[in-house]
Amino acid sequence: MKPGGGKAKGTKAENDVLKILEDELNWKLTRNKNQSARGGRDLSEDTDRHQQIINWSIEIKHQARESLNQWWAQTVRQAMDCGRKPVLFYRGNRQPWRVALAPNDINPSAWPVRRDESYVILSLRDGLQFLREES
Repeated sequence: MKPGGGKAKGTKAENDVLKILEDELNWKLTRNKNQSARGGRDLSEDTDRHQQIINWSIEIKHQARESLNQWWAQTVRQAMDCGRKPVLFYRGNRQPWRVALAPNDINPSAWPVRRDESYVILSLRDGLQFLREES
């Protein structure tokens, strides 16, 4: 990978998901450009364009090697820090986007107890449908 390639790839992934969420859900978001220094979710509400509050803490990963358990743990920590529900958008190279959500957020009656290590993987289409209905 060329120097700075990982950062550029991450930026592109964040911009891609930001556009998907704006086009599909009409969420007005902005990238958290200082997340690597301060930590925190990758996308947050763009209050300059809209006063909409999104109850999800969004993490985005695009890497060749999948580290889903590690990514999910980071997503949950960041969600807890800002009092929101965790959602992870991820993909490998030449792979489609996937969405990971907590089972408790999908169906609290079936999974009444939140377990930080548990997640359900959905296709992008199904993940967007769920987020659309929950918004």
